[in-house]
Amino acid sequence: VLTVGASLIATFGLLSNNTAVVIGAMVVAPWILPLRVAVFAVLIGNIKLLSRSLTTLASGAGITILLSMGLGFLARANGLLVVDAFPEQVTARLAPTLLDLGIALAAGAIATYAKVNPGAVSSMAGTAIAVALVPPVCVLGLMLAAQDLPDARGAGLLFAANLLGILIGGIFVFAIREPYFRDKLRKERRSRIPIIVAITLALMIGQKLYGRYEQYLYALKRDVAKEKIEKGIRSYLKRGTLTFGANDALELASIDFDWPDYWEANAVPTLQVVVR
Repeated sequence: VLTVGASLIATFGLLSNNTAVVIGAMVVAPWILPLRVAVFAVLIGNIKLLSRSLTTLASGAGITILLSMGLGFLARANGLLVVDAFPEQVTARLAPTLLDLGIALAAGAIATYAKVNPGAVSSMAGTAIAVALVPPVCVLGLMLAAQDLPDARGAGLLFAANLLGILIGGIFVFAIREPYFRDKLRKERRSRIPIIVAITLALMIGQKLYGRYEQYLYALKRDVAKEKIEKGIRSYLKRGTLTFGANDALELASIDFDWPDYWEANAVPTLQVVVR
């Protein structure tokens, strides 16, 4: 019931571009519970319990994908979901980077700590928001409905990064906090193998996220460069040229950039200045 409710709330919030509604869905979502069970199952080496928790989580993700896809088809038919014009709440979850994996690791550790420490109960809502799992899956369903596979992969990567970050962060908190679990990890092979698998998967996802992180840095530097260039052009035309600077009837209408894409490393950016 909570999964269905969180999925509906998150999908409607994404389509309406309502941040508060999406945050509400993060708090309602119950997926942190099977993830905590998975952390515990890994540390005690209980494969059966681990498989049950992962099956529960997979069922929740499957339900969410189906619901969001169905709503996505309806939204697309009514013009609410348009390719290349997605709401900001959707586009924010299409290009994850290494920063998202770092957030998931930290938030997963805090979420586990808040659960086992009675004095940290007030942090539970915050950790539920920080370790958001439902919105990326809803975005995945919406992108599948829009037949946008590259962006669907981006949302899937964000979900996988959050999932593994919570799992690994929780394992480290338990291992540091409880000597019993540290002994289990030293002595039990069944406890070490799932951790090695989780870390290996996290490294593989981290490698993919690193490429997206480079793209993010490139876009950030590009925007800063554009702003500096535009500011320099405006300043020069108004102060450094007699014709433009001395004539109030002249107006700098626009400065349009044709900036190369991330993979076009040797391409030269061009710009067009429109003056009236």
